Amino acid sequence: MVRHGHHRGRSTVESWLFEGTIGPWREVIASFQANATIEKAGMYPSKLGWVWFNFWWARVSYLKGTVEPVRTTRRHYYEDWLGRHYDADTEQEAEPGQFQDCRACFATVSWGAGISYDARDVIAVVPDDPEDVGFDSN
Repeated sequence: MVRHGHHRGRSTVESWLFEGTIGPWREVIASFQANATIEKAGMYPSKLGWVWFNFWWARVSYLKGTVEPVRTTRRHYYEDWLGRHYDADTEQEAEPGQFQDCRACFATVSWGAGISYDARDVIAVVPDDPEDVGFDSN
């Protein structure tokens, strides 16, 4: 990860996301190994099966069943893309707006599966100070 001083706010949030998502990698891998129903992991899973901020883990077997992503400038597309799934029973891809729920997600901030967060929950905890994520801005 690269930090640029002139993007202080963005790098603060990215550092926070990195620490909360990638930092506990051993625990995340252990959670995947211990619970075969967990498909995705990240700090703040949504109730629709995607993870806020696009910092997440996913099983390859899950990703093989997602809709192939498209190039778009709509940045939120890539958040909700993670929640789109292929229905193995009907052999149909998910339609836009049709998502998997959070039961297959693991929240790294609360260390539990099936826990979801909405926008208000997430906005309330986003750091705006580099000290909040454990690095010095100098």
